[in-house]
Amino acid sequence: MAMTKKDYEIIADAISLTRYDSSNPEVAKALNTLTVRLANLFDEANPRFDVVKFLSACEYGKLPRSYEVIVPSAVYGATH
Repeated sequence: MAMTKKDYEIIADAISLTRYDSSNPEVAKALNTLTVRLANLFDEANPRFDVVKFLSACEYGKLPRSYEVIVPSAVYGATH
């Protein structure tokens, strides 16, 4: 069975809430990596998947204050 918009929203909410609950920069970095990997997999599986919207819903790139955001090169390859 194919994933639905609601499935993607639930996953994004879980990632976002986990990010919100943690002040650990290592957790935030791991969530950023997970977010990009999931976005790439979802994009490959579903041509209508909106990578930018998913990254935004997951609050991609947000780290605790005073930490630099490093965007993985995988994001630059996104076509959506």
